[in-house]
Amino acid sequence: MTKLTKKQVSDLSKPGRYGDGNGLYLVVSPGGSKNWTQRVRLNGKRTDKGLGGVGKVSLADARKVATANLAAIQQGRDPWGNGRAPVEAPALPPVGIPTFREALSTIHRLNAPEWGEGTAKRWKKRMEIHAKVLLDREVDKITRRDLAALLTPLRRDKYETSRKVRQGLAKVFRWARANDYRIDDPADDALGELVEKVQHTPKHRPALHFSEVAAALGKVRFGYAMRVTALAFEFLVLTAARTSEVRGMTWDEVDLDAAVWEIPAERMKARRSHKVPLSAQAVAILQSVRHIPDPAASPDDFFPYMEAVGLVFKMPSGKPLSENAFLNRARKDDLGCVPHGFRSSFRDWARECYGGTWEAIELSLAHTVGSSVVAAYFRTDLLAERRAMMQAWANYLLPLPF
Repeated sequence: MTKLTKKQVSDLSKPGRYGDGNGLYLVVSPGGSKNWTQRVRLNGKRTDKGLGGVGKVSLADARKVATANLAAIQQGRDPWGNGRAPVEAPALPPVGIPTFREALSTIHRLNAPEWGEGTAKRWKKRMEIHAKVLLDREVDKITRRDLAALLTPLRRDKYETSRKVRQGLAKVFRWARANDYRIDDPADDALGELVEKVQHTPKHRPALHFSEVAAALGKVRFGYAMRVTALAFEFLVLTAARTSEVRGMTWDEVDLDAAVWEIPAERMKARRSHKVPLSAQAVAILQSVRHIPDPAASPDDFFPYMEAVGLVFKMPSGKPLSENAFLNRARKDDLGCVPHGFRSSFRDWARECYGGTWEAIELSLAHTVGSSVVAAYFRTDLLAERRAMMQAWANYLLPLPF
């Protein structure tokens, strides 16, 4: 943290908190008065203690007092409590303002249970890469102009990335303000006035016309993909699911007798459980997976096949398919689309060829139906209607079981 100078202490007039280290701050009030405060943690709670006004306490004296206070706390004494030891003194966390890097780690930890570990990890990685210049700076030292300088070139070259990074910055500084690490929010709406405006044309993810999907599946099935990857890819397309949902699919989510795959809420983007009716072709794929020889099994085993427990689609090592398994397959087989694009292909087919209702199509894609008010009253999952539609989609792509 940059130290204050005597000249700064004398000249500063803009209301705010100005850090000096060891939790010591110069606080300039809207009325112009200047006082010293120290932020410490006592009895497990963060608290600010006044050290006197600038007119009576010099910068040097304030630093000495702050250092002495911290030493007392580390020894288990409360410098403001007549020597009484604060509770939890041995486990005191570091005092001071966190760096941007530390803020990212904390936000990742706090949100991983809700976002999902994969999403939280990608969020943190994106911010570390694109906001690298901020990582080692304390969050209260970062200005709105610093953020504008970061976002402007990114907006020119990677518009969508800049949008996600700005959302991430807003998350960081809302957290910093909520925890009293700063009194303002440099990522608020005013930031938009400093970021250079660029003309942007949205780019949709590459998708195939539904008439081309069957040929694409043929490329994957008869290409060089591992059998489990080819089966997973085909299952992905037949169910119009997201890649993360298929990669994390477990056998206890599947009822083969009822031909239903129920994805738990914690694995869904909308955090609501979702039932997927399985076509005969999708069921056949799952049965095929159960009969893939298990490389880890002993040659003397009578049935050396994958056990129907744990992950459905897994590598010979037992690990899940990689995050890019489907994307790499689409590239290597030159499909001309991304895996997520098959959801768009399904949607177009369902509307143009099958004539499915809008509600059934949206539910098949695990989208929220209508506004929050409509969704509150729309309780049915239209499973029977969606089952007929998914079977028709499978018949359109694969007239015979796999």
